[in-house]
Amino acid sequence: MSLRTYEIELQGIKMAIRSDSSPELVKASSELASKILQEVGSRAQRASPHQVAILGLLELAEEYVRAKGLVESERQQIADSLNPHFKKNSPTVEA
Repeated sequence: MSLRTYEIELQGIKMAIRSDSSPELVKASSELASKILQEVGSRAQRASPHQVAILGLLELAEEYVRAKGLVESERQQIADSLNPHFKKNSPTVEA
């Protein structure tokens, strides 16, 4: 995909971003970012806009790391459940 320019607004700040992602992904991502910033801003009312952005980034990073761990755990469980099947049905090679 080629880079496209998208207009988004976060925290009342309009900006143009360039991305090779689909318009739907850019929209969903900016909506999620906006939601997180609003939630963090309402909890940290004395924080500066930069602090709100950093706290939002940390919150999103934590969510990502947690989700990545869950995916890896599920992947390992699937591999473990398939492993005995492959061991039973795979040919053995003797030296």
